[in-house]
Amino acid sequence: MSVGNNIKTIRTNHGLSQEQFSEKIYCSTQTVSKLERNIISPNITTIKMISHKFGVPINEIISDSYEENIFDKIYFVSKKMLSQGVIPTIDSVSKNISFSKKLLKQKFKTDQELLLFLIKSFDMKIQSKLLNYIHNQNEIIKIFVNKCLPILMQNESFLKPLYYNISTRVIIINYLKDVYSKKLSFKFPNCSKLEINIKINIIIELIISIFTYNSRLHYKEVTTLFNDITKGLN
Repeated sequence: MSVGNNIKTIRTNHGLSQEQFSEKIYCSTQTVSKLERNIISPNITTIKMISHKFGVPINEIISDSYEENIFDKIYFVSKKMLSQGVIPTIDSVSKNISFSKKLLKQKFKTDQELLLFLIKSFDMKIQSKLLNYIHNQNEIIKIFVNKCLPILMQNESFLKPLYYNISTRVIIINYLKDVYSKKLSFKFPNCSKLEINIKINIIIELIISIFTYNSRLHYKEVTTLFNDITKGLN
């Protein structure tokens, strides 16, 4: 993405017209128009002014990945809110970040889409561990308990509110069933879908059991119990 596109994104993020934006950075509307279309390049004074007025680091203004940084900030702020026990919504995130509600609604049509974005972003870490370490279907639960569950526990403050809230828990469960059923069925085409779904359900129950109780000791108790129960399945 060009500097001009970044400037336009910053302007629209704040719900400003070119005229309103130009007033804040002390230049003409025509100059803003030319900057956004990359007809002219901003001087260092203009870049510093945009950075100061809108709280955007200079390196992000001139970066090729400003759009990616938007999602990084949304993820960071949402994760912080969850750590404080607050379920993020488009409205609440917009109040805690330098982006307008209008911009967030361009990225996420509903609060559920925002939550799915958070779940998917975090789940990428789990997917890589689970799918890379499993070499046969008999290892699914064992690998999850030994490789993935510790990652979940390291992020307990972020994940517990999502699992403790019934509405968000349903979103997560549906996501996990859908994604992992497809991925594990593809990885192990000779394994029955029923067997895979049973193991996914066991894993989900394990996660819910841990995150709907307050004691960290419960993590050890539950994993020990599930290791014993699933020896026959693994």
